[in-house]
Amino acid sequence: MRRHLLIAAGLLALLSPAKAADSTVTALTAASALGGTELFYVVQGGADRKGTAAQNAAYVYGLMSGDATATGLGALTLATVNANVGTFGSATSCITTTQNAKGLTTAISAATCTPAIGSITGLGTGVATALAVNIGSAGAPVLFNGALGTPSSGTLTNVTGLPIAGITGLGTGVAAQLAAAVSAAGGSTQTIAAGTAVLGTSAITSGACATAVTATATNTATTDTISFTPNADITAVTGYAPVTTGGLAIYPYPTANNVNFKVCNPTSSSITPGAVTLNWRVTR
Repeated sequence: MRRHLLIAAGLLALLSPAKAADSTVTALTAASALGGTELFYVVQGGADRKGTAAQNAAYVYGLMSGDATATGLGALTLATVNANVGTFGSATSCITTTQNAKGLTTAISAATCTPAIGSITGLGTGVATALAVNIGSAGAPVLFNGALGTPSSGTLTNVTGLPIAGITGLGTGVAAQLAAAVSAAGGSTQTIAAGTAVLGTSAITSGACATAVTATATNTATTDTISFTPNADITAVTGYAPVTTGGLAIYPYPTANNVNFKVCNPTSSSITPGAVTLNWRVTR
């Protein structure tokens, strides 16, 4: 009987499946593409459980927070991008994005945009090239084909080269006179110096002249002209009064930086002249 029991136990041992040896994840056979119906091993509350792909996805997506959130199976919402959609496409805004190492956008900012000349469309032939050249340098554009037309206002402080003929409102002959050299034929007269001179009162013999009275006239040249007139009525002054016996003569002449007045007696008698002051002017 004992022998029969031992044989039965041996047969049962042979027929019973052997207990599988423990294994590691790396030793397992690789899985094929997942179809969404597979089950995953989960230890929950210390107990072995099975989990679905949807449960795993919901857990992973639930860990996302901040600007990016996810719901369901792959529904991704970027909060910051959605909030800034209104600024996209603005003519005055440039959009700048910051990406992480995986190529995902982590920041979006808008700033004032300065477009390059080459990015502007609709310009005429050569306009973009002309706009990129510094004004005043070779190749710079000539405004209004070189003619400014009639501006509404302007300041001509630094304007040069204005011809006399371009000035309007001048009287007859003024433009021609302004265009001529000073003191030249047709030109205007320039005052070089002016002043007074007091004539002598000593006796002047017949046919003689008194010593010349000299007054300083800076910048006067011998080619300049002297004009003079008494500063008061001299018709009652001795020597200059209109008498039948004659009177004294005044002879002016210029020297360098001076004017000179010589009083001479062309009469047959000696004359002691009265006091006379002359106003004089040198012109060129």
